[in-house]
Amino acid sequence: DFEHTRRLVRMLNIAGTRPTLLTVRDAGHAFETLDDVEAVWTGVAGFLRRRGMTVRRIAALPTYAFVRPNFQLPPFNDVRARQALALIIDQNEMMPAVAGADGRWSVCHSFSVCGSVYGTEAGSDAFRRTDVARARQLLAEAGYRGEPLVLLGTTTLAPINVMTQVLARRLQDAGVNVDVQMTDFPTMLQRMHAQDRPIGQGGYHLFAYYATGTSWFHPLMNLSLDVSCGTRNWAGYPCDAQGEQLRQAFFAAPDDASRRAAFEALQRRAWEYLPYVPAGQFDVFSAYRPGVTGVLDATFIAYWNIEKR
Repeated sequence: DFEHTRRLVRMLNIAGTRPTLLTVRDAGHAFETLDDVEAVWTGVAGFLRRRGMTVRRIAALPTYAFVRPNFQLPPFNDVRARQALALIIDQNEMMPAVAGADGRWSVCHSFSVCGSVYGTEAGSDAFRRTDVARARQLLAEAGYRGEPLVLLGTTTLAPINVMTQVLARRLQDAGVNVDVQMTDFPTMLQRMHAQDRPIGQGGYHLFAYYATGTSWFHPLMNLSLDVSCGTRNWAGYPCDAQGEQLRQAFFAAPDDASRRAAFEALQRRAWEYLPYVPAGQFDVFSAYRPGVTGVLDATFIAYWNIEKR
């Protein structure tokens, strides 16, 4: 509805913005004229609630966090190194850092999204507790000898920034020589998708990432579950013929019950192969003034059906 949407005169996405910026009375973004905030990150939700704004998750599912290794370079082309990575990631440490004191988060060992129709955690028992000593041993068995491992990150997006810092510390605890390379987000994306780049020429070893749960819960939309060979899949470029066969079996399943069974088989294989390591899930809030009505539940704020009274 164009007429209703037109009446929302002040809209601002404050991902990663400090709360104090909202009280600045310049550039037309003074708090008193702020009607809508699409993405509210760490530390901002409480600030907005105390000023009378409605703050809630409008998406049906939480946001999904994970760590993706580069399968084209050692040591993570060896499954033992990926197992080591799974044994050092502590979701109970990472998710509170991402969500903040006023946020909501949960532990999830699914390759879908916990709370969704495919949110099984089958096959994850061996990786539900951290084991730094075992991780060190596995890294050594995979051939790691203390060379710098490049961890990509960005300060542009607050969740990735925080996850990268926590991950770097956990890797260091396991004896890894970590080279954290922070860039703007477009540069990070470009480097993530580069193929066959050696270290020092744009290559990297791993990165932390997150995705909207309403798309990532399903194997058709979860790009990181595509383990087809031939480097036509998503960044990191895993290749697992067995896993891809199971993914295709999910697509071919004729009904809901058989799809759930097919996904559980895919989930169990994913914990064996580890195309990525689940890092937990958290809520991304949206916020709007009491006078703004008609905000629909959706993955993102849909600027339709909204009216400012």
